[in-house]
Amino acid sequence: MSFFYILSIIISIFNSETIKEKGEGVIKYLEFDFQRNITINDSMQPEILFKNLFYNQIYINIEVGSTKKIIPFYIHLQQYTFVIQSANVNNDQVKGLYNESASQYYEKIEGHSYFVSNDMSKGSLSKDIFHISNNNSPFFKFYLCQENNYKTHITEGGKIGLKLYPHITESEDACFINNMKKNNIISYKVFSIKYNSNQMNEDKGKLIIGAYPHMYNGNNYKEEYYINDNGEKGIDDRVEWVFNFDEIKVDKDIIDKNTKIYFYPEMGFIVGNNNYFNYIKNLKSWRWYFENDTRCYQSEFTIDDVEVKEFQSKLRGEYIGYYCDKDFEIEKLNISDINLVKKGMNFTFNINIKDMWIKNGNYSYFMILQKKRNYNDLWLLGKPFFKQYYMIFDYDNKQIGLYTKIFEDTDNNNSFNNIIFIYIIIIVFLLIIIIGLTFALIKCYTNLPRKKRANELLDDNYEYEKNTNINDS
Repeated sequence: MSFFYILSIIISIFNSETIKEKGEGVIKYLEFDFQRNITINDSMQPEILFKNLFYNQIYINIEVGSTKKIIPFYIHLQQYTFVIQSANVNNDQVKGLYNESASQYYEKIEGHSYFVSNDMSKGSLSKDIFHISNNNSPFFKFYLCQENNYKTHITEGGKIGLKLYPHITESEDACFINNMKKNNIISYKVFSIKYNSNQMNEDKGKLIIGAYPHMYNGNNYKEEYYINDNGEKGIDDRVEWVFNFDEIKVDKDIIDKNTKIYFYPEMGFIVGNNNYFNYIKNLKSWRWYFENDTRCYQSEFTIDDVEVKEFQSKLRGEYIGYYCDKDFEIEKLNISDINLVKKGMNFTFNINIKDMWIKNGNYSYFMILQKKRNYNDLWLLGKPFFKQYYMIFDYDNKQIGLYTKIFEDTDNNNSFNNIIFIYIIIIVFLLIIIIGLTFALIKCYTNLPRKKRANELLDDNYEYEKNTNINDS
């Protein structure tokens, strides 16, 4: 029993994952596993499938309150507030999983506030404990949502906004990453969204908050290979998670210059601008297969339940999606890769067109959408882009970056193997001690004088008396 107890203590020491030494200080960061909330099947009609794939609802689970209620929090890069849907709402509202009246730690900080540019229309600034890790349950401030705007796309869980600044009516206190830093849980306000694989149908990954990857995983990520640039002003003239690309090239042709492109991991597609679709629609191969042949099609659908109250909506509107028969050879369309040239970083992002198709049911779907009436004529980089590039976002410096070279993923394997090797050595060492002690005890036991039985003692007396009589005679 003591052997397993000692071993469990040793294992628990080796299982400390989120704190690592760095020079004279300590690097603090957290990794949250995320997955996607999505419902699709092979029998879905293309229009419905496009709409379902549009929402890349990736979420992490966090236990909240004294009841440790598990709440799914959905990740939004282009929204700010940290929100939880309340269970105590009117019947016409989405009933949340979180019941604030059941948590003994819940506290309302301010009364009801009303919002004009948010999915939430009515909410209260509040606080409660969040069970971030086994040894850490700090108080976080958030908005408890009691009412939502009409047609907003929400769930019964919560929302983690990672935008750089709040709208006028939103409190800066209700910010997830600020709460993490104020509670000394993370070292830096740096975060990243990392998928487990680059397969388009794979929807699991990690939200990593607190430090640059080269600070906690120096084997895979080297600081000398990290490049970044400042975020740019968006359409509302404030710095956002936006890059201004110097050139957009298809094959050798420059189709755009000085183009703003938004990072949008909360959506499941890439949205191309008018110049891009004008270019590919003028390809003879595209015109043939979409206009004359009977194996490629287009479908129009409308997204009207996101960013309902945003001042300059980027997502809402009418879209055109393109798809072909499942057995159609996509290469025949002759579409070249898209290259996004960022001279400030001396780097070109390549969007591989071969990876921009997914199969479902009887069709293959193109993961780049066209907005039918694109008043802002924007590029939006959603899930397919984040599948190809592991982007790092620096909240304080308002910078976006990536590693131009990532070394083979041997750090975790090596660490795992090293730990296993240490465990084996410890187990073998303890077994040798146990076996040695066992042999020593056995040997000591066999060498001890044997205690005589009663009849043997009588026999000894008998022999002694007999010998005495002989001598006397």
